[in-house]
Order: sequence, then C-alpha cells, then structure tokens
Amino acid sequence: MDILQETYATLWKLDLVDNHCDFSEIWLNKSSRYYSMIRATGRKPSVDALGHLAANLKQRHDFYRDSHHGFLRERADHLCPVVARVWTEFNSRALESRSIRPPYRAQFRTDPELSGEGQSA
Repeated sequence: MDILQETYATLWKLDLVDNHCDFSEIWLNKSSRYYSMIRATGRKPSVDALGHLAANLKQRHDFYRDSHHGFLRERADHLCPVVARVWTEFNSRALESRSIRPPYRAQFRTDPELSGEGQSA
C-alpha cells in the first residue's frame, strides 16, 4: 500500500475525510480529482502534495495531542505513526527529486592579485 492510500485509509477510519475529493482538497491542497488521478495512473504523488499532507497531518496531530478531550488525544495516538511515515516519505522524495538542495557552499577563486599575495613591499 502506498503512502497516500495508507494515509487516506487512516483518515477515513478516524472520520477525518469523507471521500477522495475531500482528501485531495483538504489534506493534499490539490484539485478535487488529484488523488483519483494518482490512483488511476499509478503515478507517485508530487513532492508538493506530500509536503502539504505532512504539514496538515502534523498540525492536526498537534491540535489533538494538546486537547483536553481524551477521545481527541486518542486520535493523536493513531495519527502519530502516519505523520512520521508521511514526513519520511516527503523527505526522501524531496531529496530524490533535488527539491531540497544541500546548503550553499561558496567557492571563492584564489587570485594572488586580489588577495594581496604576490605584492612586494
């Protein structure tokens, strides 16, 4: 089962999503038919969709975790492993697609004339 199917199934069991259109719009921040298209074509979800899903899940998890209601804290417990898997998938896909670049490292040219080396006193 891929990450979107797994997440959709978990959200559906927790009554946090009604259908594929809601999942696409609310959780993936995509058009209403995005998830259906992904399923029909077998394509991987975009890094953007995974990022939105990860952020939305984390926000909901944190809200439930901090709640005074026991049933919401229970939902947070069910969401926690899904949140971790989605963030892991997002990170690996982003690195794979080079959407996240390594930190910039400046390369400076060493020119004796510019650095003052080679000048006689």
